Amino acid sequence: MNVARRARNLKRLALVTIGALSVAAGCDETKAKPPAPTPHVTIAVVARKDVNLSIEAVGNLDGYVNAEIRARVHGVLQAQKYKDGATVKQGQLLFSID
Repeated sequence: MNVARRARNLKRLALVTIGALSVAAGCDETKAKPPAPTPHVTIAVVARKDVNLSIEAVGNLDGYVNAEIRARVHGVLQAQKYKDGATVKQGQLLFSID
């Protein structure tokens, strides 16, 4: 029974020692953190000059040729009364429909 008691006491002592070391390691505030390194800064001379402004972008364009035209009246188209790409005015006859 003496051996069993000594084994229990050794286990308890080991647990208490490990716990005390863990607490001591976690509460160590005596070590000061090293200061942060100085940041590297580049210096440039400011100069006034003209600069080309441009934008490179991806996009889609749909020309006038591909414009969707929907009929608002019923009939058969007899003639187109304007030239493609020409400027038209308000009230100008565009199509002749039967």
